[in-house]
Amino acid sequence: MFVIDAFGAQWALDLTGLEEPLASSLRRLWSRARVTPSATGTGIGDDVQPFVVARAPDGTVSLGEGVHRGSDDDLPYALSRALTMASLRRRAGRSLLLHAAGLALPDGSTVALVGASGTGKTTASRALGRALGYVSDETVAIDPDGRVRPWAKPLSVVVGPESRWEKHEHSPDELGLLRAPDVLHLSAVVVLFRDPGLAGPPVLEQIDLVTAIELVVPQSSSLLALERPLDRLATLLATGEGPWRLTYREIEDCTDLIVEVAGTARARGAAPEVEWVSSQELSVDQRSEDMAETTGERAEGVTMSTVVRRSRHRDALTSEARTIVLHPAATTLLPGLASVLWEALDRPRTVAELVGDAEATMGRHPQSDAMVLETVRDLARARLVVSRVDTLDAAALDASPDAEAVDNPVH
Repeated sequence: MFVIDAFGAQWALDLTGLEEPLASSLRRLWSRARVTPSATGTGIGDDVQPFVVARAPDGTVSLGEGVHRGSDDDLPYALSRALTMASLRRRAGRSLLLHAAGLALPDGSTVALVGASGTGKTTASRALGRALGYVSDETVAIDPDGRVRPWAKPLSVVVGPESRWEKHEHSPDELGLLRAPDVLHLSAVVVLFRDPGLAGPPVLEQIDLVTAIELVVPQSSSLLALERPLDRLATLLATGEGPWRLTYREIEDCTDLIVEVAGTARARGAAPEVEWVSSQELSVDQRSEDMAETTGERAEGVTMSTVVRRSRHRDALTSEARTIVLHPAATTLLPGLASVLWEALDRPRTVAELVGDAEATMGRHPQSDAMVLETVRDLARARLVVSRVDTLDAAALDASPDAEAVDNPVH
């Protein structure tokens, strides 16, 4: 049985339905990810599940639950994508899943290099994988205790600059990449930023937590499936005194910096001061209620006597005078005054009451009323607060069965 491990999801890769030498070629490509099921010690209770790749009479190829209708030359990349997507579904809610390259020192210290598709994660894996062990060129899965689960898949290499989305698969052995240790732990998360015009050497710098979250959330999978998703993400970003950002022109110039951050960032650094807001599971009906409750037209009707409250959301945190709010459909960054007002709405308040909160935090301003009113309207337009424009007072709203304050600070 040819069993591979995809960041904790094990698959029995059945290639018997393919002719030779195609089947043997695929086995060679996936040899680095092959495991002995009894020796993996995943500890997550997953059974080995079948993944069948077989030729149909019409010439198409089944890929698990999908079908490949392209050429055999494109089959290895299609298989890689299908296995990754199936594994992401199985691991959702268990590990924090980052779109990242993973590289490890001999002691298992692992750096996750986070970047969007097409930003050079595979190039980084190829360039750095001769100095550090190859963990993945695409997905880094991190458990709550910081353990990293490898995905030693073939590397998906772009054929040429004119064919950005056409990729061929190359095994880690073919490319001469080092093997990662069996047991891996996160030492740092680094956000990649390639600047072709950078005039000097690459720069590895610490960045603030909220900025890092804003950059990393779009490069994650199934974040909403985790319990306390922003809490989990912030804790991991703070590992190794992070978060970190690497600005570079050519990734080949960054080997020493990556080795340094992997080797020196062994313990979790102290996280920045953070105020958490409790997360809440949202039903479809609740999401629809809030989406329908405040339209742009109603936002324009908000006045100083209007009572507003936070809309239902999945998770939120405030750090360094900025708030980041995680909704099912989006992640929103609230700076300055917007952050102050959103924090103050731990219970329904009138806009006039919010002026007092703003002045207590930021000082008096001759235009405080107008500034707060317009900011609340902006929050309403963004559906981050909902309003009752019939000017109910806060006591009446608190007593209303459909207007409960859904979020309370927990730290």
